Amino acid sequence: PKDILEIFRKERVDNYKIGINKECPLKNENLNKRTLAIIAMLNYKYWCLDKSMKDELYKMYLSNDKKYEEEMREKYKIDYKNKRK
Repeated sequence: PKDILEIFRKERVDNYKIGINKECPLKNENLNKRTLAIIAMLNYKYWCLDKSMKDELYKMYLSNDKKYEEEMREKYKIDYKNKRK
């Protein structure tokens, strides 16, 4: 979409050298989390070929979010349900 392209035009760094190897999986590229989030959003919204692929990707994103929440809860020993009481 034109509005997304316009945002990228405005926000880009003109002298930035792209260092992504197209032959290598993204997880091996040591990309910034923000960069990965942008790629994930573009993939979900614009590059998914059909609804079933999009649904599967959504389930994967939800699963990853749950895993991350569990890791953070374990790491910091936070129990939000008990904090509210």
